[in-house]
Amino acid sequence: MRRNTLILLGSVIAAACHCAQAPVIHAADAPIIIRASDPVRPDETVLLYGGFGKGAVVEVARLDDAAVTAPTDPDGPLARKWEKVQPLQAGECSIKFVMPRSWRMGVFACRAVTGGATSNMVLINAPDPWWVQGDAGESAGRQRAAALSRR
Repeated sequence: MRRNTLILLGSVIAAACHCAQAPVIHAADAPIIIRASDPVRPDETVLLYGGFGKGAVVEVARLDDAAVTAPTDPDGPLARKWEKVQPLQAGECSIKFVMPRSWRMGVFACRAVTGGATSNMVLINAPDPWWVQGDAGESAGRQRAAALSRR
């Protein structure tokens, strides 16, 4: 009984700390995405974490498979490809939605829109190398191996 009470109390404290650290978005602020779950396939649920305010809508786009640099401007070349997706569940610090079923697997761009304000864009399924290790530290000698790791 005491162990169950301690586990329950610990869970409540952890949840309270988690929500207390979530960004607060005011009506005049643009929403912000801190993290998006990945990898994600079409017809799978995506969880966005950040600060969204009330009434946020999600827009997604599939990037072309050609070699490109990561787009940073949300109104840039992807603007004509944005597709609105209805959230399954939307709160002030998280949004859940399903990636469109008809899309092929690939790298997806995602942003949130609250009122007229647009969040930063995040890339889902994009390569995200965390470190590299070669036989000479950050590099590798000729015909030597190098390891590139990601999460």
